[in-house]
Amino acid sequence: GIELFPVPATDVLRVNILNGSAMEVCIYNLAGEVVQSQKSGAPFLLDVSVLSEGFYLVSARAFDQEVITQKLVVEH
Repeated sequence: GIELFPVPATDVLRVNILNGSAMEVCIYNLAGEVVQSQKSGAPFLLDVSVLSEGFYLVSARAFDQEVITQKLVVEH
């Protein structure tokens, strides 16, 4: 799984990968467009201050190609 902190996010989102490792974390808007991504990190730190307030999806893709997705709320 993945752990997001803080939720709701305001400026920097920390993404911890539980039970394994990931090679990429992406934030998608509700239209399915990638608005932020990071290819490596432990933890992953994503700048969400540039995103509009609202709902997003955070997706982590593991080395074995498994994808884990979780909801995210951004507030400023």
